[in-house]
Amino acid sequence: MVAKYLIQAGGAYHLGMVVLHIMFPKILNWKTELELFSPINKSVYLILSKLLMYTYAVVCLASFRYWSELLNSGPGNFTLAAIGIFWGIRAYFQVKYFAVFDHALGGRAKNVAMLLLWVFAAVLYLVPLLAK
Repeated sequence: MVAKYLIQAGGAYHLGMVVLHIMFPKILNWKTELELFSPINKSVYLILSKLLMYTYAVVCLASFRYWSELLNSGPGNFTLAAIGIFWGIRAYFQVKYFAVFDHALGGRAKNVAMLLLWVFAAVLYLVPLLAK
């Protein structure tokens, strides 16, 4: 039963990610910052951002509606592993690209907090799978 709640907490996490990504243009000052991009790079960036929001929304829905199937079927287990690995890779990228031990993004504490958020997301999906 704990596995169900972890997967559903993952759904809530992904809903939060959708909301956060909706706010990114304002938070990250995209109106000014993206003007530095070439038109093709700006388009690719915006498309990938929107597709990422869609992916988070799908994972959110699947986590709430299909948690049992995720936990109790081969394709579901594969999906849980894929989601957990996705967030593990994201944690790695936090270290590699945002210099978690330097002062990127306004300081080390923010970078470590973000790293912990990505690890937390991986745990939400990998623990139910590994605890079987």
